[in-house]
Amino acid sequence: MIGICRNCGANLEPGATKCRRCGAEVTEEPVKEPVRKNKTLRPRLSWPWLMEARRKWLFLAAAAIGLLLLALVLTAVVLSFKNKDAQPESPPPAATAAPIAPVEAVETSQPSPEPQVSWAEIYRNFLETDPTVNTRMVANAEEYGFEGTMTAELFALADVNADAVPELLLATRPETLPGWNLGGEQGLAVERYIVCAISEERVSPLMCGKVDFSFFPLALTINDQWILEQGRTEDTGLWMQFRSPEGQSSCRTLRYTFTVEPRINSAGDCCDMPVDRWFIDEERVLADKALEELFPQGAETLNYSPVFFKELSPGCLDTLESDWENRAVWQLSQTELYKLRAAAGADWISEDESTLAYIDEPYCISLTSDGETWVMILGVDKAAGWDYVQSVQVEAVGVADGDAWVHDSTTADLEEEQVLQYVVGISTTEEDQPVLRSRIRLTLHDGTEITKEYVTQAS
Repeated sequence: MIGICRNCGANLEPGATKCRRCGAEVTEEPVKEPVRKNKTLRPRLSWPWLMEARRKWLFLAAAAIGLLLLALVLTAVVLSFKNKDAQPESPPPAATAAPIAPVEAVETSQPSPEPQVSWAEIYRNFLETDPTVNTRMVANAEEYGFEGTMTAELFALADVNADAVPELLLATRPETLPGWNLGGEQGLAVERYIVCAISEERVSPLMCGKVDFSFFPLALTINDQWILEQGRTEDTGLWMQFRSPEGQSSCRTLRYTFTVEPRINSAGDCCDMPVDRWFIDEERVLADKALEELFPQGAETLNYSPVFFKELSPGCLDTLESDWENRAVWQLSQTELYKLRAAAGADWISEDESTLAYIDEPYCISLTSDGETWVMILGVDKAAGWDYVQSVQVEAVGVADGDAWVHDSTTADLEEEQVLQYVVGISTTEEDQPVLRSRIRLTLHDGTEITKEYVTQAS
């Protein structure tokens, strides 16, 4: 066994008495190796700490494994319940279609945004409780004789802004003709009215209007867009106005005026003649453009509903919705529009030739002779009422002593104010200038045909 120097720790040879490194004397007491001593003490000193650390790690690992197992168990339980609800033990054949059918039924039966029952209930509630309107909310109310609060006595329905919901027309009894009733289904006469609409489930006034007693229906809607008004002016003029509300105190207007004005024809004669003018929103336009507004997309006829005012009395609102659905629908053609003009009071033209006002005679443009025959050229101008005539046809000509015939008749290449010119040949024994009689058939714009005879003296 090798000894160790107690002074420096060097290994001693067997039987050595001194240490070869430090020279210290060697005793006989055996000394244990430091390495072995350390090897035997280190495990004993470190073992309690290592055991404590191992216990902590084992506890944490066991806790984590337990929590994981608990989460797995809970997840399995939840999934088992869900599967049990989603997959019944004995599912019927149509089980998957059952929850879808009610959804489809609800989607296909959805009400329209503004169902008819909605407006009917709002109007009925308004008229039954307090049918008053503050006319100050309408910009032009004073022009139509409304001031302050108006209490309605008469009512009617008309869709005049093309929103598929009828507007409510309110009126009072006429002041000039109190109690005048046109009778039966034709409704009551009114002088002025207010158009109301529904805004946020409340009745709100939109515009005012007025009517003329000389025309019936008193007012009418056209193409579910317009209300027709008509009246007279101070200078014997007449007007018709189609109005369509766009919002509160604002509306589009299509106006037609008929006046009699002095004009000078191409022969230099001064006479009165009727003048037609069309305006859209107070801007003058040609008649064709105005008619396009009334007859859109080239339609020959259009539908319109007459406005019949009813008395506001108990029970009159019970059939409000059905009355609107079963309202009268009439038709109007472009030629019949001129009849509406006449109905508004434009009775300057009559089928009775004796009262055919403002249509003057043809005038002689020139008269020449070659010694045997005469040639007379006559003209018809727009002046003196001829502007109201749609077409002119010369049917016959004649003289007192001799023969006369129409050589030609034309409407082309004429002066600006001239609408017809015809050339007549005359053979007569008279040396004086002949007096020509002409029979002319007139076709007016309203479709009326009139035959008239004129006497023309060359001058």
